[in-house]
Amino acid sequence: MSPKSDVWQGTLYPQLMKLEEDGYITGSWGVSENGQRAKFYRLTKPGRRRLAKVAQDWQQTTAILAKFLAREGTR
Repeated sequence: MSPKSDVWQGTLYPQLMKLEEDGYITGSWGVSENGQRAKFYRLTKPGRRRLAKVAQDWQQTTAILAKFLAREGTR
């Protein structure tokens, strides 16, 4: 396993476990395209609601930053 994939797994899997514990995703075991055992995740209804809220918050944040940066560019 390369160091890059170690970092990816060390970052991704704890977050997936937290999302699953919080009820935002659900996981089930299956077989991947290359024939290996793998866990597949999907959003739950609360997960879809949370995603919509986070996306809305992100859009608002980026809109504020865009206005700030546009003002800074006119100075």
